Amino acid sequence: MAEVSNRTKRLVGEVAVLLTLTYVWGVRSPTVNTTSVKAGVLKQVVKADPDNVDVYRFLAEFYIKTGRNQEAADALKQVVRIQPYDARTWMILGDIQAECGHNEDALAAYRKTASLRLDNPQAHYQLGEAYLKIGEGDLALQEHKKLRELDERLANDLFDRIQSKPQGPKQP
Repeated sequence: MAEVSNRTKRLVGEVAVLLTLTYVWGVRSPTVNTTSVKAGVLKQVVKADPDNVDVYRFLAEFYIKTGRNQEAADALKQVVRIQPYDARTWMILGDIQAECGHNEDALAAYRKTASLRLDNPQAHYQLGEAYLKIGEGDLALQEHKKLRELDERLANDLFDRIQSKPQGPKQP
């Protein structure tokens, strides 16, 4: 992860104190969900500092760990809003969108990743996979050609997937 600012460290420290106090005060009761409390505290930190990319990263990581992928995607969208040239975050966003079944959104995120990091083999592989999911075998094959120069093993794997995927009608 990128260098964390002092302000973010202070905010995270405050969150840690709040979570500790919450735990000590007995929030672990059947009527209170500690996961919701943690999410609520992180959301309050986001409200206090809405352009702090580190807080959105923490929030996204929290949501990923708790299996709340749509919320994680929303937090990651804020990260790329603030830092639009962060290829790593675009890649993670694409993975989460793909996992949620949002193929077009995943495709857009992988395209952005590949445009920011032309030398990233995983981005081209994921982009090829995304093209296959929407029935764009020809575009997947173009990604395979780019991938051959970057990573032969991934290129071969993508080619095998292209060959085994039935070519259905393209979605409008």
